[in-house]
Amino acid sequence: MILLSAVAGACVYLVGQSFLGALPHQGLADWAALTLTVFAMAATGAGLVALWGAPGLGIAGGLMVFVGNPFSGVSSAPELLPDAVRRIGQALPPGAGANLLRSTAYFDGHGASGHIAVLVTWAVVGCAAIALGHHAPIRFAAHQARPASRNPAVQTAHP
Repeated sequence: MILLSAVAGACVYLVGQSFLGALPHQGLADWAALTLTVFAMAATGAGLVALWGAPGLGIAGGLMVFVGNPFSGVSSAPELLPDAVRRIGQALPPGAGANLLRSTAYFDGHGASGHIAVLVTWAVVGCAAIALGHHAPIRFAAHQARPASRNPAVQTAHP
């Protein structure tokens, strides 16, 4: 997931810089901001899938796309949103990631620490949910029982 997030961040950076010219200077910092944003969203999605299966994917998609994007204020500025909406948007990865990228690309990283903390928190909680879903003694969606025929300890000889 880390490698794919890094590749996705590089691809988004290359499109944003090469074709659009929207990300001046700070190439490494911009790539790192994009990578962390993708990783935070991917870890959250994978963690919810590990815990709840397919419904977790729907929850993650709905949270990131239908709540996170409109509440992020990316198309204008978060300050133009109502206060409660702005706070929710900045506490979700799309809002924090967009403002982290804005901080690194245009303001030399000033004001980035809060956005980094939000993204790292989502990434850590997502990774913890993945581990819990796969290794917990209780049966989560990712911890399904294997059929007896595929379990090597239970295999029997067939004539």
